[in-house]
Amino acid sequence: MNYNQIIKHVSFILLLIILLALCPNTAFCQGAWIQKPNAGTEERFHAVSFSIDDNGFTGMGENISGTPLIDLWEYDPIASVWTQKANFPGVLRSNITSLTIRNKGYAGCGLGFSGGDLNDFWAYEPGTNTWTQRANYPGSGRYNMFQFSIGNKGYIGGGNINGIGVFSDFWEYDPNTDDWTQKADFLGGERFLAQGFSIGNNGYVIGGNTLTSAESTAYKYDPATNSWSSIADFPYTINQAASFSIGNRGYICTGFDGTDLLNGLFSYNPVSDSWIQKATMPGPGRFAPFGFAIGNNGYAGTGSGGFNLINDMWEYTPDTITTGSKSTLSSAFPLKLQPNPANAFIGVTFPNENANRISEIKILNYTGQSVLKSSMGVSFLNDAIKLPTRTLPDGNYVLMVRFSDGSISKEKFLVFH
Repeated sequence: MNYNQIIKHVSFILLLIILLALCPNTAFCQGAWIQKPNAGTEERFHAVSFSIDDNGFTGMGENISGTPLIDLWEYDPIASVWTQKANFPGVLRSNITSLTIRNKGYAGCGLGFSGGDLNDFWAYEPGTNTWTQRANYPGSGRYNMFQFSIGNKGYIGGGNINGIGVFSDFWEYDPNTDDWTQKADFLGGERFLAQGFSIGNNGYVIGGNTLTSAESTAYKYDPATNSWSSIADFPYTINQAASFSIGNRGYICTGFDGTDLLNGLFSYNPVSDSWIQKATMPGPGRFAPFGFAIGNNGYAGTGSGGFNLINDMWEYTPDTITTGSKSTLSSAFPLKLQPNPANAFIGVTFPNENANRISEIKILNYTGQSVLKSSMGVSFLNDAIKLPTRTLPDGNYVLMVRFSDGSISKEKFLVFH
């Protein structure tokens, strides 16, 4: 090894050390977005969303003319397809509250299209593809509420009524008894257009608006003590964003800060009580998108771009740093990549029984764009394949393998020339 090669290898080692030391504040561990099929057949914003078992659901909301929609769509992440399901049977409305409790989706309240603020509440059963009306929300009719679920119960609060008031009351719903119980008022006071998610046994509410200001404050709810406490503020004022939880992290994506439409993504760590910026969601800034999580992936899409509506959807895979510089992404089967970091090529090996089931291989950059694709018919040598990386810029990439049954394996690697 000559002097230049030694300097290059030392530089690379120092780069890895710096990346690991800064992580998760750098692109080295920001995660990756991949575009998925559009959600439904019509652009919309303020859509409902929930996930049940291994599938996600979205629908309803408003179209470009301001007319409320009643359709519901189910997303299968394995087949990567949407299927239309039973229409919502309630009266036409917008700005609906929605959440998952156990194995059902729930939607209700909202601003009635023919006038009036609504407080009816409905359950969606995926096994029978049916909606059933449940006990009405006990508070006055309203819309733009925050919500989350913890264990076998749902929690809903805040919201506003048409033009004259904002609320701070907070309620627990038990689907077993179909009963509502009032809980401690939201610590942040009257609030609407806030974001909610749950991590473990706690719920979280972030941002939103009061009658006079946009907020960045954030709060934690503990159902065991029926109490609220303050947590670290969100990095800026935020409302009408997508939210979801993956493992022991909560995520806030896109939204409106009072001035600009956003496409940023931030992760909340409850242990360190801190917000970390992650990979920016591709596509335009937007407000009022949907968000849900399936397994180790988050999904966000649709929304308003200001003068236009959107019906795209993106899948987010977080990076989890394990040992050294390795980062494992959710996968159907393990992939072995070498050399990693790659220079001229990246080699991929598969479990022997899966090698002949591969239908597609892609290399994605960290915005989710495909930079190299190898379709069916690639040649293998000892259950391995080499993909050229010489022309790729230095940086982080994801290698994605799609199998014939629709399952996907992904692994992160680094290119360094």
